[in-house]
Amino acid sequence: SARAWVTQKRHRMRTRELRRDPQRYARAYLDAAWYRARHPDASADAWRHYRSVGVPAGLAPNPVFDVATYRYDHPELGPQDDPLEHWLVEGRFSGDPPHPLFDAVWYRRAHPDVGRTEPYLHYLTVGRAQGRATSAAVDAGQDIAAARPRLPAPPAQAGDVTVTIIV
Repeated sequence: SARAWVTQKRHRMRTRELRRDPQRYARAYLDAAWYRARHPDASADAWRHYRSVGVPAGLAPNPVFDVATYRYDHPELGPQDDPLEHWLVEGRFSGDPPHPLFDAVWYRRAHPDVGRTEPYLHYLTVGRAQGRATSAAVDAGQDIAAARPRLPAPPAQAGDVTVTIIV
């Protein structure tokens, strides 16, 4: 239908703009007040600090982005690669969550007022303060920022070989 065609065209245009300047879009996901409170040396420019110091140090851009889990799920990311930017450009389109307890599809269905807003951004700017549930596994009023999953040992690097010796 014509409506579907227009929706697809808009999505392709937004995706092209996003790939051209991902940092412009990623800034919306940085909770500057939260970040500055945890990293006082970022008082002048939280975004600049996050990009130059936070990314290499593995610091989160907001209380709900689980950097450790995202990096675990994406071993191809190097220490200088921004996991938030990767999620924004690639991860969210392939269904990767920014936090293990955030389900974008479920969140949008459970909260129809999200509309066309990106669900994770809606949660950061509106839903979290309202105590909205983020997935079927989370009750309303629970803040997923406090949940830190235990990760198993990192997957073997490409080329690593595990040898079991039976005696």
